[in-house]
Amino acid sequence: MCPFFVIQIFYFKQKPNLQEEGITVYGQRSDGREEHERNIHSVLQHKPQLLMDNGADLTRTLIQNYGVGDLIGSTEETITGANLLREDLKSQISVPIIVINDSALKQIIETEHGVGQTIVEGFMRTTNLIVPTRRFVIIGYGTCGPLQDGRMQ
Repeated sequence: MCPFFVIQIFYFKQKPNLQEEGITVYGQRSDGREEHERNIHSVLQHKPQLLMDNGADLTRTLIQNYGVGDLIGSTEETITGANLLREDLKSQISVPIIVINDSALKQIIETEHGVGQTIVEGFMRTTNLIVPTRRFVIIGYGTCGPLQDGRMQ
């Protein structure tokens, strides 16, 4: 079995026990910055070939402290991480990095199916009001604003 290393796991009402599945887990929600940095170095000492990053912490630390080594590619989830990679590390990156936020498909799916429905559900849960019985003024730009019009009907 190929070992997997995780810096932060998603927090559900019942956490999956990744360690029981043989996955090494570094970090937890309560970690401070110093512990987070130690966890990053612990992960990178395993010489990963692929990184799934969120905020460019793993990628930046790998490039600046270890060199690219065995890395064949990476993904970056956030705009902040993508900007850091493009602006500060561009000349040092020698492997492909897929920026998830740059994907047209991600934008379409998230905007039309994720963000829109989440806003409606969040509104109903927060206010305890049912949307079809209310009137709304929608102010927005891009594809998010106009799509809310259909969701709120």
